[in-house]
Amino acid sequence: MTRSAGTQAPRARAGAAPWLAEGEWVPVLVLAALCFLILYPLYWIVEGSLRVSILDAGYTLGWYRKVFGEDLAATLRLFANTLLLAGGGTAMALLVGTGVALLIARTDMPGRSLYQLVFMGPFFLTPMISGVCWTLLASPRIGILNAWLRPLLGLSGTTGPLDIYSMPGMIWVLGLYLTPYVFLSVAAALRSIDPTLEEASRMSGCSAPRTLFTVTLPMIKPAILGGALLAFVLGMGIFGIPAILGIPARTYVLSTAIYGAMAGWPANREYACVLSLILLGASVFAVGLQRRALGGRSFTTITARGSRQAQVELGAWRWPIGIGAWLIAGVLCVMPLAALLYAAFASRWTASFRPDLLTGRNFARLPEIEPNLIPALRNSLFLAALSATLVVVLAVLLGRIILRRRDVVSRLIEQVAMLPVGLPGMVFAVGLLAAYIRPPLILYGTPYILLIAYVTLFLPVGVRASTASLRQLDPALEEAGRMSGAGALRRILDLVAPLIRPGMLAAWALIFVTLMKEFSSSVLLGSPAVPVNATVLWNLWTLGNYGALAAFEVINTALMAGVAGLVLAFGGRRHARARAA
Repeated sequence: MTRSAGTQAPRARAGAAPWLAEGEWVPVLVLAALCFLILYPLYWIVEGSLRVSILDAGYTLGWYRKVFGEDLAATLRLFANTLLLAGGGTAMALLVGTGVALLIARTDMPGRSLYQLVFMGPFFLTPMISGVCWTLLASPRIGILNAWLRPLLGLSGTTGPLDIYSMPGMIWVLGLYLTPYVFLSVAAALRSIDPTLEEASRMSGCSAPRTLFTVTLPMIKPAILGGALLAFVLGMGIFGIPAILGIPARTYVLSTAIYGAMAGWPANREYACVLSLILLGASVFAVGLQRRALGGRSFTTITARGSRQAQVELGAWRWPIGIGAWLIAGVLCVMPLAALLYAAFASRWTASFRPDLLTGRNFARLPEIEPNLIPALRNSLFLAALSATLVVVLAVLLGRIILRRRDVVSRLIEQVAMLPVGLPGMVFAVGLLAAYIRPPLILYGTPYILLIAYVTLFLPVGVRASTASLRQLDPALEEAGRMSGAGALRRILDLVAPLIRPGMLAAWALIFVTLMKEFSSSVLLGSPAVPVNATVLWNLWTLGNYGALAAFEVINTALMAGVAGLVLAFGGRRHARARAA
């Protein structure tokens, strides 16, 4: 008996629970599959950057000499524009997103629940449509805001004073697009931190602002940095906004240059691969900075126990702050959506509201203008739902390996699975195109290449959600199930899945909505054989049909919001019934 206990002790100390087939080979196979899924396309980016041409199997450093030698000034300009756009948009998103999260989660501002709903409205728009909305508002000639401002400021002429086709305009639109990502990260952290430290600070005589800067913000530093990292990486690889607002002004960034090289005729794939490596290097550097900023420190102020969150009473400032916040939400969130709806229902665009122009003709003529309308919506719905489901399932399995095993393989699995955090969608799309236009897997022109892109790019979101949910489960629950004779699959379905359902459904809804409006990788990987929302939006934009473009986005937004709402509502009812039982 002593020998038996001794042989089991190391396993108990490691905290490793039995997993699936109970074999040590399973995690190794999982790691190999992840490496193929993520690293294989990246290999082909490096390989493509060294090729003489797509038709010449020889290798050369000529493309690097072109990018960093002959075209160095143009390359530096592209990189500087990209860094300025992503950095400016991230700074704006941090300021607005963190501020709104604090107002909603930590003050008694009136109408907070409705305010959050209104504030998240633009989250359902594709980045390209965000640019279109602000074009309708702030275009020098046709913008509604310019039409209002010219008489007020006594300006003559038919242009200005606002010009959305500029770097400040792109930063403004990108910052608003990225704000919900920062808001969601910070608001979730504020709702889950233990409020006793804040209460102790106030009881010791610290003012509310001092408590905010010395206690609250340091406690949610990981969430702030995580939101900033996500916003920066998205900003580095964003395509829709600089394509709509930058190309007309001849202000190019790396993503638009990569798309131009890949979509041009003849395609300049090798040049695009070198630019992709620059973009990838900048994103990886940003991930490294985030990890260095956290410094490996432990932030143990997050609690799984329900507790009353401390609120700051605004007192006499409650209504002035509330009114000011609603006015800001009206400009940032309501006006773009209102412009989109007006464009969708107006027979022609005007810079002033004309009720006599309202019609449903844009919706009725949409199938005629864009024959791929129904196939694109069907493909996007199917791929987004399937990808979100696969991500959630894979994330739960990966999360169990990461948390229940404490060895080198599990750590490698976690690191490889989180690599796509620093992987811009446009860069990965270039890698997938290079990897899957050749034997043995020729996937371009099929839905499988889009499925691989979606699952890979959003796997880190699922892994973060699954590990956060699984950390709240006692491993003894599964051990009891194993002792009672339940197999691995039954333990997952009967014990683990019901307990983590709310968190994973929320992750599913977030991934589904984001994929329905994903643009940077879809515009490259979509094809006439497999149209998706991004390709239809781009086609309508190139036709210059604002009405049809707006009508399609209204349909797409209604679909994604409806599906996500149904899933969350269903999950909420199931969770409530389970708790009642």
